[in-house]
Amino acid sequence: MTLLTGDTLFNGKVGRCFTGDFEGFFRSIKRILALPPDTMLYAGHDYVLEYLDQAEELEPANTFIKEYRTRYNPDLVRAVLGDEMKVDPFIRFNEPEIVNMLTGRGLPVDTEFHRFRSIMSLV
Repeated sequence: MTLLTGDTLFNGKVGRCFTGDFEGFFRSIKRILALPPDTMLYAGHDYVLEYLDQAEELEPANTFIKEYRTRYNPDLVRAVLGDEMKVDPFIRFNEPEIVNMLTGRGLPVDTEFHRFRSIMSLV
């Protein structure tokens, strides 16, 4: 399966919610995350290296980020959803490492939506 994610999901980070409808944006992200992990994603822009730097700042112990970076090809920017789910802290809001990081920063983590809003507040 192939998905053109446009400005909703980039490689290494989700997009911004320009409309202010965070619940609708969250539902869109959840729909993408429900796709098979081998789904090929094509984002609307190439901010891969910048976003991987942000991911490493948030999760310095995440070894998948370095591996992901070595596979980056600026001539063909794409990603597999399963790989995104290993490196992108903005879609990993339910992972214990992310929840612990958010908790450590005093951000709300009670619900899935709270965790999503909390991680998005770090953009």
